[in-house]
Amino acid sequence: MHPDSASLWESIRATDEQRHRINETLRDGERLLWLGRPKPGTGKQLATWGALVFAVVFYYFWLSMLWPFFSNVNMQDPPWFSLLLFTAIALLPLTGIASLLPRLWAGRCDVYAVTNRRAIALIRGPFHYMLDAWDAQDYQEITRGKNGAGSIIYEYRHTRRSSYPAGLLDLPDVETVAALVKAPASECSSAPSPERCR
Repeated sequence: MHPDSASLWESIRATDEQRHRINETLRDGERLLWLGRPKPGTGKQLATWGALVFAVVFYYFWLSMLWPFFSNVNMQDPPWFSLLLFTAIALLPLTGIASLLPRLWAGRCDVYAVTNRRAIALIRGPFHYMLDAWDAQDYQEITRGKNGAGSIIYEYRHTRRSSYPAGLLDLPDVETVAALVKAPASECSSAPSPERCR
């Protein structure tokens, strides 16, 4: 017996936009078997928190360096100009801090799905969603950590300086999801229309 898709969506408290984006990518004969989210406080979220703490510390250091300069220098310009210049320079690092905040929120908006054919990752970026999908059984490796957590990695993407994994990352219960992606494709996986899957 396959899980009801409505109960799957309710279990992760998905938004209407998340439902729409996953459902619109489903093909004929494809059905949802599992929905989940990455484990909070791992992976990129911890890295983002670290970057945020560093940015805030740097910001206070930045202000402490600027204030004596602007408070002790006797400028020929009007006082309002000095204040305006100080404010503009002081607020400059805040743009970097502000850019980190959407990333923290985005980590809570990621949705993973496993269907009878594919593994799907709906990742919330700073400004929009990105969707990746892979054939369910075509994973490269399964990593396991503490307390049953782990990742199912489908590919490694490369930038000029590093590479990073893509797939169903930071799963709270990797074995449950691994059992689904290891299972043979169902008889509906090659169906031309959904009627055979009922």
